[in-house]
Amino acid sequence: DELPLTHLSITYPGLPRGHPQYVTLRVLERLLGGGGSFSAGGPGKGMYARLYTTVLNRYYWMESAKCFTAAFSNDGLLGIHGSAPISYARDLARIMNQALLDAAARPITDEELDRAKAQLKSAAFMDGEGRLGQLDDVSEQVIHTKSVMLPAQFGEAVDKVTGKDIQDLVRTLVSNRKPTIAVFGQTANLPPISV
Repeated sequence: DELPLTHLSITYPGLPRGHPQYVTLRVLERLLGGGGSFSAGGPGKGMYARLYTTVLNRYYWMESAKCFTAAFSNDGLLGIHGSAPISYARDLARIMNQALLDAAARPITDEELDRAKAQLKSAAFMDGEGRLGQLDDVSEQVIHTKSVMLPAQFGEAVDKVTGKDIQDLVRTLVSNRKPTIAVFGQTANLPPISV
């Protein structure tokens, strides 16, 4: 009974958990942000990440758009996922790809950067408030990096990230690399993927 959708993910190699630019990658993820169109809402909802302002609020037909990262011991992922009705599949592919490349091309304002940093630090501090959250965080860090960065240290590292750092990182991760593209749902209207 649901509206048939096309789901598309474009994913590039990212960074492992202990990489010196790992924190920059996490700030980038918050800067792009995203989510579902249902909660995109108007002013006052706090939805000011780039994928809300440049994708979800601009294209009424977009069901979701979200940046994601995953970090492991030796490697990681940087990706963007979107979904839309099948009649907009061709536009979905173009817009999702452009949204990620836009992070390297369009200057990052101080306001955007400060907001992304505040969200990331807030999430890190809240995750560390309970014993279970602390245990999860410490065990994951030890498994992947053989060391532990305390929340205060993480906050300091986040504060040092600049807009130029983010743009340089995006350029490094997406330049001259072929992405992995995953599609599910209705795929008939997608443009051909050149090999």
